[in-house]
Amino acid sequence: MTAKAPAGSDAVPATAVPLPDPSGPVAKAGWQPCAADDPGPAVLRAGWGLEASRAERLYRESINDLWRFRTDSGEVILKALGQPATTAWLDFQRVAGELAAEAGLPVPLSVPTRDGAPVAHRGGRQWQLRPYRQGQPFAPDSPGHLAQTARALNTLHRLPVTGFGHAPASPGDETAFWRTAGEEGWHQLDRALAPVLTAQRRSSAVAAWRAVHQRAVAELDGAGYDTLPAVLTHGEVAGSNLVFDREGTLRALLDWDAVQLRPRAYDLAKAALFLGRIARGSLDIDPDRAATVIAGIAGGQPLADREAAVLTPLLELYFVPTPDRLRRMAHTVPRHLDWYVDWSLDGARRARRLLDPVIRRRHVMTAVPGPVRADAHTAVHLSVPGARVHLTGPARLVGDAADRLAPFVAVSEPAEHHQPDGTWSIRYPAEAGAGADPAELEHVTITAPTEPTATLTVDHTRRRLLLDPACGIGFATHLAARYARILLRLQRATRAQELFLHAGMAATARGAGRTDRGIAVIGPKRTGKTSTVMAAMRAGAAFVGNDDLSVTRSPNGWTGHGWPRSVSVRSDTFTALGAAPPRGSAHPARPPGPGGPAGRTAPVMLLPAELASLLGAPGVRPSAPLTALVFPRFVPDAADTALRELTPEQTARRLRREHPVRVVKQADFLLPHFPRPSPAETDEVWRLLAAEVPGFELTQSFTGLTAGAERLASLWN
Repeated sequence: MTAKAPAGSDAVPATAVPLPDPSGPVAKAGWQPCAADDPGPAVLRAGWGLEASRAERLYRESINDLWRFRTDSGEVILKALGQPATTAWLDFQRVAGELAAEAGLPVPLSVPTRDGAPVAHRGGRQWQLRPYRQGQPFAPDSPGHLAQTARALNTLHRLPVTGFGHAPASPGDETAFWRTAGEEGWHQLDRALAPVLTAQRRSSAVAAWRAVHQRAVAELDGAGYDTLPAVLTHGEVAGSNLVFDREGTLRALLDWDAVQLRPRAYDLAKAALFLGRIARGSLDIDPDRAATVIAGIAGGQPLADREAAVLTPLLELYFVPTPDRLRRMAHTVPRHLDWYVDWSLDGARRARRLLDPVIRRRHVMTAVPGPVRADAHTAVHLSVPGARVHLTGPARLVGDAADRLAPFVAVSEPAEHHQPDGTWSIRYPAEAGAGADPAELEHVTITAPTEPTATLTVDHTRRRLLLDPACGIGFATHLAARYARILLRLQRATRAQELFLHAGMAATARGAGRTDRGIAVIGPKRTGKTSTVMAAMRAGAAFVGNDDLSVTRSPNGWTGHGWPRSVSVRSDTFTALGAAPPRGSAHPARPPGPGGPAGRTAPVMLLPAELASLLGAPGVRPSAPLTALVFPRFVPDAADTALRELTPEQTARRLRREHPVRVVKQADFLLPHFPRPSPAETDEVWRLLAAEVPGFELTQSFTGLTAGAERLASLWN
């Protein structure tokens, strides 16, 4: 008796990336006719009793091998599963697929073998057959494709699952594996990498994955991931698993090898990357598109804070490969393994920076199930404790400005879009200030050597700062973020209990398993503040701030507060730290002109998240406990590197050299609105800082920054 393909389809979009055939001298790509000794036709015949009039094999970068056959029962796809599955899980996969198909989802149901089994067994592998139908690949720029995919996943997540009980473990579930594997999992990973990586590269890779894993697991546990509602999830949400007809209708949702009962956040995290990225194989996400997809999958309802909090750690764990996956890749696609290791390491390091802007956009995009126009106006409140700014403008500007301010500034969606009483508002374009008395407006020209000239219009009476549309939305976004920071700092600077320092700060990484500590690095220009902070980051510390730290005192001790500001770094500082200099930056500053610095000492402007990524640091923290004050000083010889503790009196004298600090720049026109406390009101706070936080002098050479970071190691303990 021969098996017949049920109505439905399985398809492989034409965009599958080809992989060279390791068995022949000439690289093969895409669908190719089967060789005479290819096992596919024999498995089809033995397992399902089907003869193929045309047989093709797909060559691509995947641990799953695929064949396409034309038979008397129609076209079918045969898959050799990349990871073994238990009989219990295969039964669960079948029932889940049938439930989804009954709900109207285009699921290509598997075809049982002649013996009624879910898979055939041959050559030590499991083989599964599904129907095939030709279709068009997912187009990430198509609003229709995005909306249909979101609706399909929303439908899947709402299916009743009470009858499933406890679902068997799915093969290749990296989150489940790494949350329970323990130390033995890392030993297995090291052994899986041993045949393909040098000992040094293997040690470096495992150390990087360990750091990401430790933080991600701690955040999942802290957010209560296991207590989120379990729903039916697809598990492999990606453009390569979606097939559409010429009219743009979703015809097939493919690859159910990771279907499972778990929180829907698992699908949301995968969708943000694989549907939101700008191109297949890329790790760069279009945050507007990704946020729109998440909003659509969630049915236009806002994500709860706990649910949003687990998206980033879930994506981070996805980039920590399981030992079994690496072993399978070494066997099936060995030439792809080197690339995959590098890609996974890059993804693990960048996942947080990639998803942060997507998650923050939920404040302006969650209620919109379809694509959002970039020019549609919206408003948000930008705040730090004790200060708030109202920002209104196109969704693109508002979202991108919020990205630049994160994680230092909180974003919230106001109940009403109008400007709250007593709050300063930043508006773009300037026409948003229509109706003001021209006599009450002040026009301020802002110039900088590396930036376009811009004109700001200030409505002092109504507390509005209007951005000129002539500077373009890209630079207007930069100005919106800058003046939001300025207005927030000016509000905080009116308080006598907060001190502003010309200092940077580094801190222990969250979840590092040790006491939370932070080191402020204080001093004038060219004393090594930025270099010292970068060296600490290179050694495993998180970034808190650069140049404009503020500190506050509470019954629990002192806290250092970072502020959203770009970091100017000399290119040769990266070389001194053994890191590759950046090739570019999201900062809009122009490169220096012919008369400015050039070559290896030319400064580059970097956003804090970019700097952390380049240095392999664990990330950016908005604040941290302040446990040490360090005053760096350069010396010519690295042999003279030393850390010397100061007396409270010496610390006080050095602090006095640094104040009063200029709280903001390019904003003198705003100062009359924010009176600063007098020196008499702040002297006691300065005295307490010197008395309660130990001070140290760090002498180091520019070529010995690593040695300086080693001297600071004692301050982390």
